[in-house]
Amino acid sequence: MFLKLRPKIEPLEPSTKKPVVLGLGILAVGSLLFAVSWFSLPPQVPLFYSRPWGDGQLAQPLFLALPLVFGIIFLILNAIFARRLEDSFLKQALVFGAVTASLFASITVIRILLLMF
Repeated sequence: MFLKLRPKIEPLEPSTKKPVVLGLGILAVGSLLFAVSWFSLPPQVPLFYSRPWGDGQLAQPLFLALPLVFGIIFLILNAIFARRLEDSFLKQALVFGAVTASLFASITVIRILLLMF
């Protein structure tokens, strides 16, 4: 009487590590392009597009780092919250939402930098 013991089959939980690394990579590319173009930026760059046209939209070049910094903070906080959750859908929603936000932050900075050159 030989009993075959089959392993217990559990559904694979999606990993949150790869999307977080992808989001950090996207933000790293935006930060690298910002750092490379730092010395050739004019004294004021357009950043606040929701304000009326003119001087209200302009900011110092240092403020271009704000979307990138907020993207990093948002990505890290959402990754921490996702690790503590047990629901896989909420984990995925938090992580992929943060990756999308980091993508948009990088695109915003890169588009503004392309306006300058």
